[in-house]
Amino acid sequence: VASTCGSMLGLVSDPASPIIHLNLAGEAAATFPDRATQIAVLEATVQGCKQMDLLITTAKTLKGEKTKDGKEPLVPTLRLAVRASMDEKMLRTAVETIKKALTIAMKYYKEKQ
Repeated sequence: VASTCGSMLGLVSDPASPIIHLNLAGEAAATFPDRATQIAVLEATVQGCKQMDLLITTAKTLKGEKTKDGKEPLVPTLRLAVRASMDEKMLRTAVETIKKALTIAMKYYKEKQ
């Protein structure tokens, strides 16, 4: 993820977990600093991935839900499930698809601002 989408997405889950959470990072986070727009960009990314035959989702949280230490709201994230049967080529294709969909979503929301 870092090599393909490093400037746009950050890994916020445990790297050993089969459930991967990616949040907007770097330029993407700076361009869309408010939570509502980040959620919209990520949802548009999910829809774009769906059109390219990749099923992912956003993490669903309750309004006002906070981190385990209770200090801040949870960041909006894309949520991916990785299976042991997925090889490196499949994972790379998935990440490239996410990058394409995210790029389209970001362009759309930049123009809307």
